Amino acid sequence: MLNRREFIIALAGSAVAAMTGGTAKAEAKGKPGSMKNKRSKVSLVKTADRAAPSAGALYPLDIYVVAGNVTGLPEGIYKYMPGGHELKMVVKGDRRNELCGAALGQSPVKNGAAVIVFSAVPGRTTVKYGGRGIQYLHIETGHAAQNVLLQAVSLDLGTVVIGAFHDDEVKKVMDMTGTEQPLYIMPVGKR
Repeated sequence: MLNRREFIIALAGSAVAAMTGGTAKAEAKGKPGSMKNKRSKVSLVKTADRAAPSAGALYPLDIYVVAGNVTGLPEGIYKYMPGGHELKMVVKGDRRNELCGAALGQSPVKNGAAVIVFSAVPGRTTVKYGGRGIQYLHIETGHAAQNVLLQAVSLDLGTVVIGAFHDDEVKKVMDMTGTEQPLYIMPVGKR
């Protein structure tokens, strides 16, 4: 059993790499965050609200958490809402067994205290990049999943990346919209 709601929020947040890190802009001329060298002034500007890169800052990923055994977080499926750094319940009840079935019976899905599911809305990226946008959303998923893996290690938790599943079944279990495509399933729990 995971015993901290903050773990899920931190893990979901790290999946898209601290979406509420805010925008930190610094002007040159000696203000905090700026650097000077002998030849020019350099302004350090952080323009992205997320540490995981996204082609064109279009952010095609949606992140879900399937909570099953997390103290302080009722069983259910939650969608991560980056603007407010919060989880919004979309389905009540423990759905890990159904998700496990959709994931070809892989036991970590039903045994993990929580499961993070990455999906993407391809049109968010392809509208700008055409077919190449599909490649970009897969690259972004890898960046975000790596953040989850690193966060899990830092919290002494275990996780694994699962890519073998029936897309339509995952969409049904997760109550995803018609344009969302599931990409990764990451069960999380104690080692």
